[in-house]
Amino acid sequence: MNLDLRDRTQVWLGLYEREVFSYLRAFSNKAKTGIDIGVDDGEYTLFFCAQPNIKHVFAFDPSPRFPAGVVANLALNGFNGNRGATLVNKYVSDQDNATHCTLDSFGDLEGPCVIKIDVDGGEGAVLKGASKLLDRKDTFWIIETHSAELERECEQILRSKGFNTTIVKNAWWRVILPELRTIAHNRWLVACQEGAEFGQE
Repeated sequence: MNLDLRDRTQVWLGLYEREVFSYLRAFSNKAKTGIDIGVDDGEYTLFFCAQPNIKHVFAFDPSPRFPAGVVANLALNGFNGNRGATLVNKYVSDQDNATHCTLDSFGDLEGPCVIKIDVDGGEGAVLKGASKLLDRKDTFWIIETHSAELERECEQILRSKGFNTTIVKNAWWRVILPELRTIAHNRWLVACQEGAEFGQE
């Protein structure tokens, strides 16, 4: 990947968001669709593209530098054309317009689906615009939460749809190797339906 090692060294070392790696691998093991919301350099998009069972990859980011950087990183790994991802330069939320879109607007996606969300404050809006996916039994969610209030909101939405949720806290060793995030509350909420099957390690 093309990475700025001044602030992306942990991605290069494989330590960035390592706390959710086991969930990501397990949820993706039998998935047919991978959805990356809040792409940054595209490490999750690349991971989804690299899974032989995942046929469809969607990547969303509103940044002006998207999708150029992700396209370059996909090309470096041979993921372009039919082997690439659908790249959408919009916010994902609960409305559809020139700058925003809902997950519901993408129709019936082939499942199982694994969805990663990192949107710095709009997590609840993403879920509110994803009623079709939330009504399904074959969706798996990894949501980075950026405040205690947003974490509770997302957990309430997911549980109201029958999902089991788990809060993934920062690893103890982050005291030694912090990710130097700018906000105090930063951890993850993962969810799947009770009885859902996925590839456990």
